[in-house]
Amino acid sequence: MPEKKNIRLNKFLSNLIFKPKPIKLGDIILVPLSEKYLDFYHQLYSAPETVRYQRVIRCANKKQSLAQLKSRLNRWRKGRAFYYVVMYKNKKVGGFSINRINYSKRYFSLGFVITKKFWGRGIATKLVNRFVKYAGRELKPKTIKANCMANNQAVQKVLAKAGFNKVYTRRKGAKIRNKWHDVYYYRCQKL
Repeated sequence: MPEKKNIRLNKFLSNLIFKPKPIKLGDIILVPLSEKYLDFYHQLYSAPETVRYQRVIRCANKKQSLAQLKSRLNRWRKGRAFYYVVMYKNKKVGGFSINRINYSKRYFSLGFVITKKFWGRGIATKLVNRFVKYAGRELKPKTIKANCMANNQAVQKVLAKAGFNKVYTRRKGAKIRNKWHDVYYYRCQKL
C-alpha cells in the first residue's frame, strides 16, 4: 500500500486506500482484490458472458489476467479505484469496484459483475442495495453513480431497485469489441 504523503486527498475514502479490509454486507462480503485471487479473476474475466457489456478486455490466458489484475492493484495504490472479490455465503461469486472517484466533490461510481453460475438469484440486487446503505452510513458520498450499456437490462433492473435513476444517455458512448453501444448513466438518490 502507498505511503500517505504520496497521495494528496482528503479523508473521503482514504481508509479504503491505506487500511483495506473486507466490507461486510450481511451474507455478502467484499474482499479486497489481491494476486491470491488470480485463478478466480481469470475465471471471471475470461468468460464471454461476463465481459460482454464491459470495456475490460477478455483475458485469453492467465498471463493476461495477471497483467490486468496488477493494473487494477496499481490503480488501487494510487487511490484511483478499489476492486473487490464478491463473496456470497463463503463462495466467490463476482467482482465489485469503486471507480471514477472525485475526492473533492465526494462522489464515485460503482461497478459489479456476477459469474453466470450465480445469475438469477438476486445476489447483484442485494449487493448494490446493501452497498448503497453501507456507503451512505460509512463513506458519506454526496452521490453514487453507475453506468451500463443500453442493452444490459439485468443491470438496469438492479440499479433501479437500488434507488438509481437514469440521468442521461450517451449515444455510441462505448466501443466494445469493435461495436458501438449507447451507455446509460445513473445516479443514486437514496443516500
